[in-house]
Amino acid sequence: MWGDSLKLTSSLLLGVFPKPSISAHPGPLVRAGENVTLRCHSSMLLDKFVLHKTSSTGHFQRCGETFTGGDSPADFIIGPMTLASAGTYRCYGSLRHSPYEWSAPSDPVDIIITGSTTSTCPSTADPHTTEEAQLPQGHPSQLHLLLRLSVAFICTSIFLAVLVCHWLPTK
Repeated sequence: MWGDSLKLTSSLLLGVFPKPSISAHPGPLVRAGENVTLRCHSSMLLDKFVLHKTSSTGHFQRCGETFTGGDSPADFIIGPMTLASAGTYRCYGSLRHSPYEWSAPSDPVDIIITGSTTSTCPSTADPHTTEEAQLPQGHPSQLHLLLRLSVAFICTSIFLAVLVCHWLPTK
């Protein structure tokens, strides 16, 4: 594997592939009402990318998903920009034939809105792709998995202790 950043989240493996790169075009400072293109690219020829925005509560909001030929970047056009569009974005890459294996997260890109606007609804190139997503957080799922394994171990130990006490001759 490519390091020790492999995480199990629900039924997803993160960190299977190296992290993609992300960049903002024309740049991370965007005037209210303008569009920005977030470009995800991987040297490993990943052909599926997902863009996520971290909300103020720390949850990921899926901003888009796109397929590429594997050798071209994935462009996510976001806009017109509002104050709600500002924030930290990351992308993840995968292979179309391995939908449960994902890259490590890209380095973050912070989009900052200059100017003011009254709208608070973020928009994307495809309005059907904005949804709350459970992808790439990992830690709560790992904690639940550890808790389940601990309970199973304790229950098995108690069961074995009862069996041993039952089968041992009493004096």
